[in-house]
Amino acid sequence: MRDYSRAIRHGGDELETRRNGSWSRSDDTDEKESALSTLFGEKCELFEVKKRCRLFPLFQLPQSISLFSKSKPITVSVSSRFKASADVPDFLSADWLESRRKRPFGPRLNFSAEEAVQFQLDALKYNDQPRQDYGIEVLYRFAGFDPFERSLYFGPSFDLGQFERFRRIFHHSTYRVLLGHKERKILSSLFVKENRFKQRFWVRGSRPEEEEIFQFTMVQRVGGSWDGYWLTESLLHDGDTFAGGLAY
Repeated sequence: MRDYSRAIRHGGDELETRRNGSWSRSDDTDEKESALSTLFGEKCELFEVKKRCRLFPLFQLPQSISLFSKSKPITVSVSSRFKASADVPDFLSADWLESRRKRPFGPRLNFSAEEAVQFQLDALKYNDQPRQDYGIEVLYRFAGFDPFERSLYFGPSFDLGQFERFRRIFHHSTYRVLLGHKERKILSSLFVKENRFKQRFWVRGSRPEEEEIFQFTMVQRVGGSWDGYWLTESLLHDGDTFAGGLAY
């Protein structure tokens, strides 16, 4: 190993080759290579690589990579460590933005309390567009009740966890005036609190002499996934709507 290190240190044009147990200088290139091959055998290959390519010393190379082998050379792919990440899909799909634009209409963070009420009444006015009872679906999305608990959305306590029950109440003789109504007028608007809004309105239905007065109560959520959204707490009729009971 001492002879090998010494030959590397004095490499280039001033190689020393061992003859008769001593070191002598030689300027003949062929004689240098022949002497190295005789003295060091295959280690001469490493010297030629270091001489031409200016590699780092052998002890600085990773131990897991073998540059030379007596058998078949080993090829290491640098990009193999990154191959797994290429198969992982992005967090958002390519059509995410387009799907957001086509999502069903409902609460938006940028809606004010007045706009939230107006959009719901517009949905009821054109209830069957683009499909039957689509306007009622919009109101169900704006509804702020817990589907697992009974709700006072219409005044009396109802189980509105299923949309079908919510839909049937709008087809009741009192609330059906809202479906496809012809005219409406705001009677009063009031912010009871900073995050609580009430609006009373008069509406004329599509049937003769069909007129009613209702009141929206909107609440702006604080905290949670709906933080900042205006949701409907209740939609009440001015009269005693369900005095005789309601099968829903």
